Amino acid sequence: MQTLNKIRGFRNIGFISSPKCIRPIAIVYRSISSHQVTDALRQFFYAVHPDFFHNSPEKKDTNEKSIQSLQSHIELVQKGAITSPLQVSFYLRKITKQEQDHGERKVRVFLRSNEIHSLLEELLQQCDLSTDHLKPLSDQNSEKIFISNLEEFEYRFFRKKRQQQEQDDLNEPTLSDWLSKNLSQLKLKKSNFVALQATREALIQEIKQQTRLKAILWHSSWSEVHFHGCVKSIRQLIQSGYLEKEMLDEKVIVFGERTGVYFNGDVVLSANDVPETWIMALNCAEKCRPYVDAIPSLKQRLSVLLGNIKIEESYACSLHYAESYYSAIHTVIKSIKAVLTSNNANQLHVDDMRSLSISLQPSSSCPSIAPNGTLLIPFTSQAPVILSFLKEKKNAALALQQQYKDSTEQIAFLRNELKETLHVDELIQDSNVTRAQMTNSCQRLAHTMPLDMSGLALKISNKYSVADDGTLVIPHDWKQ
Repeated sequence: MQTLNKIRGFRNIGFISSPKCIRPIAIVYRSISSHQVTDALRQFFYAVHPDFFHNSPEKKDTNEKSIQSLQSHIELVQKGAITSPLQVSFYLRKITKQEQDHGERKVRVFLRSNEIHSLLEELLQQCDLSTDHLKPLSDQNSEKIFISNLEEFEYRFFRKKRQQQEQDDLNEPTLSDWLSKNLSQLKLKKSNFVALQATREALIQEIKQQTRLKAILWHSSWSEVHFHGCVKSIRQLIQSGYLEKEMLDEKVIVFGERTGVYFNGDVVLSANDVPETWIMALNCAEKCRPYVDAIPSLKQRLSVLLGNIKIEESYACSLHYAESYYSAIHTVIKSIKAVLTSNNANQLHVDDMRSLSISLQPSSSCPSIAPNGTLLIPFTSQAPVILSFLKEKKNAALALQQQYKDSTEQIAFLRNELKETLHVDELIQDSNVTRAQMTNSCQRLAHTMPLDMSGLALKISNKYSVADDGTLVIPHDWKQ
């Protein structure tokens, strides 16, 4: 029993035990990808997506905040962090015939598990959603180990895993060996992708000719191969009559991470969402027009209050969408004006900040500085906190900004050098790779033996792979 209690403390371990079991079974779960998590929760997101609650701002706001908290929690669990239980509430819309008479319902979710498979099951069960599709996922990513004592378990799982990792490190191919084995596959995928790009551009031109659509852009972390499928879906919606051509007049469609109307009026559509959600977002575009029109002047007012600081936005930030962004900027302006007209105005007044940038963030975050020197400010922060943070962190932000600028110039120089020496078409930095790792990897590539990379896009990441679009992906610490 003592041995079992110790083993139960390990991460990613489940157990099957009963009086009839002669030897306990430890079920060791391997991590699953973000795409697998998204697929597993597709029905859940379809039931709680904030855009379905646009007629009820309170419910929409509740679901937006809860989804942000849930996604942050899932990311931590996937990384193996020990997390505290998460308690959030969601409004679920009716999604089955049986629920038609009940309408929307509120569900309080309490998630205790620190193992991703169990966490997903907890979430779906508490929302009364099916978990049948999780079993194949668990079976594919788990291994049963019979154990008799702690030492045997440590060897069977941890030591064996370390030994396998050490062996994999020894067997990792050199860059030239891996490239020579995969070059034909790379060039074939690249050729197919170029043809796909041409077909996609033809589809976009066809849609623009049929409508008054301005542009269709791609700002997703997914491979561009998915872009083609999204464009085809838009054309099918138009041809079927589900999407009226007038809804696309003077619009810019951006395929990104979430669905909504961006602060500048662009309609952002998530590749994960169903066409019904896309149509709802396009319908909301005109309703959001007053917010879109008012935001530029609000940004100017906020910039002046904060020493002419620049204000930045990102498609990936849930706050930077028209209605919520308008409300956030208005809240910050009101708070700061109240403080600057008080008796302590002189102490809190900020100097010239025109060389710096800020980005308003959701309320769940804390004031911080991004690696590029941008000051990240939660819009719910008290005005004295915002003003004090800007004054205290100005020099630190300027230093980071300069470092980022220097590293950007260095990487740009190395990119041009690699285009000349290795003849690569494009050099890409993976989001999981630091600038220092990127720079070091590029410097090593620039001084290595000539390699046949002509016509290829090169991405610096954490492992070798051939992307669907024919991009050559290599680890930043590749072996020569």
